[in-house]
Amino acid sequence: MKRKKFPRPKARKIPLDLVTNFIEKKGYAVIKIKRPWRHIVAVIEKDGQQLFFKMATTIKTSKMTENEYNWNERVGSQLRPKAPFLVPRSYEHGIFQKKLFFFISAYFGNQTLADKYPPNAKELDKWIPKIAQAAYLISQIDCQPKEKEKAKLVGEYLITSASEWASQVSVDVQSLLRIIKDSKQKVKKCWAHGDFVPWHMYDLESGKFGLVDAEHGGCGLQYYDVAYFYVRVRQSLGEEKMAKNFLKEFTDLLPKKEKSTFWRDLKPILAQRLIGDFWGTAIGPKAKKEKELRKCEEFKKDLIKDKII
Repeated sequence: MKRKKFPRPKARKIPLDLVTNFIEKKGYAVIKIKRPWRHIVAVIEKDGQQLFFKMATTIKTSKMTENEYNWNERVGSQLRPKAPFLVPRSYEHGIFQKKLFFFISAYFGNQTLADKYPPNAKELDKWIPKIAQAAYLISQIDCQPKEKEKAKLVGEYLITSASEWASQVSVDVQSLLRIIKDSKQKVKKCWAHGDFVPWHMYDLESGKFGLVDAEHGGCGLQYYDVAYFYVRVRQSLGEEKMAKNFLKEFTDLLPKKEKSTFWRDLKPILAQRLIGDFWGTAIGPKAKKEKELRKCEEFKKDLIKDKII
């Protein structure tokens, strides 16, 4: 069965020299440029300052790139001086060839807090309190869904995506689906980054970290960022203890009333992300399948027995 509602946007090859000429005509010098999957990105320079260029390579992805720009604008305008993170300040944005969105923003360098390929946690542990605080501050930004979104039950998104992934895996994930179905009435919305992982976070000289790649950001599911960060630190980096410490740090920031319902509300989000990992393992490299399945099964056991927190 092919995925229908949750496809991965396909990249389109655009000559890099064409984009380089486009950037140079705008008065920037191109230091380096590459095409990682569905975007063309470049480190550029103007008046002695290095900046970052990002452009979509398809019309569908263009909407996501524009969403990232808008997310940065909104979050950046509401950040408090004492916030532990920054989002890229935007300098310019526009349309390439009348259809592909691009933006130019501050450049955070290349020192991510952790690497996914190959897995490397670096010194991520010392950043956990700041990352937890960032997740909490992002969730506090006012979230007002569009009218058509208000009428739609939020939990339906979890069930739709999880059911689609589940239909394509051979392992039993019915217990995880039940967790989502039993909780769908309680799932809420809040402002979220949407891809809150340590390889989208950069070590800045100020002592803060830079947060990028909010293509999926906006009015999302409550605790989605928290769940996704936990899953990726545990599953991708293999740092279960660190992932659990992150949940503790985040929980300590919650008001008393939210603390009492945190696990109830987090559990269905974790279940959906775990089903996504089972699906990813099913379509991933065969050489890693056994190891990744074992990690997923251990996670599943802890989740069902409420041993995550």
